Amino acid sequence: MDKKTIDEYREGLQAQIGILENLYRLAERKREALLKEDLEALPGIIQEEEEELAKLKSRGALDEKAPGEPAPEIRKLLMQREFLARQVREINFFNNELIEDSLAYIRFSLQLFQGQPG
Repeated sequence: MDKKTIDEYREGLQAQIGILENLYRLAERKREALLKEDLEALPGIIQEEEEELAKLKSRGALDEKAPGEPAPEIRKLLMQREFLARQVREINFFNNELIEDSLAYIRFSLQLFQGQPG
C-alpha cells in the first residue's frame, strides 16, 4: 500500500473509532436513563444513536484485506476499534436486558390489573 492509501485507511479507522466512542457514551447514558427510569431522556439518546449509526454507515466499510502486514500504528487502531465495538455490543446487550425486564414487569402488571374484579 502506498502512503496515501495508508493515510486514508488510518483516517478511516480514526473516524470509526470516534463514532464508536460516541456510541459507547450514548449507550452508557441510555443505561443510566433505563436504570433511573428516565423515560424523557430516552428519545433524545436514541436519536443521537441513530445519527451516529448513520455516520458510521455513510463512511462505508474499510477494506479489511489490505495487502501485507499492517504497520504497528494501524494494528493498534484496529485493536482499539475492535475493543470499542465489543464494549458497545456488551453495553447494548445489557441495555436490551433492562428493556426486556421492564417489558416483562409491565406485562405482569397488566395481567394483574386485568385480573382484578371490576
